[in-house]
Amino acid sequence: MGLFGGMVLGASPGPLASPLERGFAATCAAIFDALLLSHGFTRGAARLEPSFCTQDYCAGTRYITVSVSADPRDPPFYSNVVLGDGSVEWPERDWNSVALWRLARDRGAGDEVSPGNYPLSDSKENQSIPPDLGPLFTRMRDDLVSFAADFLTADLRAFRRTRAAQTRARSPYMIHRPDGRGGYVSSVDPASVKLKERFSLENAE
Repeated sequence: MGLFGGMVLGASPGPLASPLERGFAATCAAIFDALLLSHGFTRGAARLEPSFCTQDYCAGTRYITVSVSADPRDPPFYSNVVLGDGSVEWPERDWNSVALWRLARDRGAGDEVSPGNYPLSDSKENQSIPPDLGPLFTRMRDDLVSFAADFLTADLRAFRRTRAAQTRARSPYMIHRPDGRGGYVSSVDPASVKLKERFSLENAE
């Protein structure tokens, strides 16, 4: 299999896959495939790891990424949907995309949809992976239809407004290098400066 964006095209869980890998792959296909394929998207790269899984769906330059993170070193466990337009390669995809919850906020959802709206566990103290991801993924899919139907049909005007506002509010990456005296010297990453300038515009492509 070939590599695409650091992930494997057509990845599927193997015989030694973790419960998260198996549950993610099957549930993502069951919940998202019909909707997204009906709007011209195809399955892109997938990344299946014991505690982190993603699946890209691509239509031209548009893409939608469904992800789950259950790393015990980085709680809380959560899932997410991200919408992007442009390259799926890093670092551009970090700048050309917007989380579904942010689009929903701009559509007046308020706290109904927030960064913590798709947790894997209802308990902050006891982080666990639910045996069935179906109800959570169904809610994510329904929010995608409710708050990003225009993106699904290639109307990117609202998406680009939100992306531009998000980009203008964030800073470029910083590079930290040893200064030879036991400390560090910091400088702005020039590539991210260009990406910030590009995607701060509402008509960026």
